[in-house]
Amino acid sequence: MMSMDGTPNDNQNRAYPSRQTVQPDGTTAEKGLEIDPVPVDLGAKEQFSEAYRAINPRMVVPTLVLDDGTAIGEVPAIMRYFDDADPEVPLLGSTPQEKAIIAMWERRTELEGFAAVRAE
Repeated sequence: MMSMDGTPNDNQNRAYPSRQTVQPDGTTAEKGLEIDPVPVDLGAKEQFSEAYRAINPRMVVPTLVLDDGTAIGEVPAIMRYFDDADPEVPLLGSTPQEKAIIAMWERRTELEGFAAVRAE
């Protein structure tokens, strides 16, 4: 595993969030998961650095890096990973109806909730 400055580290399950990005923090808190967050400064365009590109070639935040080096770089996928990794505390629904309603609201948030946010 590499830290943002390119030096090796031994921490497991690292998250590369941004101060300006919505994070799946509520999911980790509800499930009691411990994540070692590494801040990514979007204002300084740190997500475009070579160190971050090595973690996530799409250069999106947040990114969850698992202890085997797998990088997951989309909030819904990160939340699904957390939910599937600890199914005893389902946050994305347990019935088909609950799962569909949650997926609907995730999509609405993605399409409509961030409509006012744009890159410059």
